[in-house]
Amino acid sequence: MATYTSVTFQINDEHLSRFVDGIAGHFGYQDTIDGEPNPETKAQYGKRKLRRQMITWVKRYEQQVIEAEDIDITE
Repeated sequence: MATYTSVTFQINDEHLSRFVDGIAGHFGYQDTIDGEPNPETKAQYGKRKLRRQMITWVKRYEQQVIEAEDIDITE
């Protein structure tokens, strides 16, 4: 069974909307999609996109480490 760890950002209440707007805007959130209201809130969208970005960073790092390691193969 998998266990999970949460990542928490501590942001002053007065800056929370700026944080959510900034993350959502960075990843291209749109209030409407094909003329219809976006069913995903900015917070939901930002959380999903930020999680995906963090996974991408880890995979990119791991790939660089794998490519950098010399593999000694002898016959």
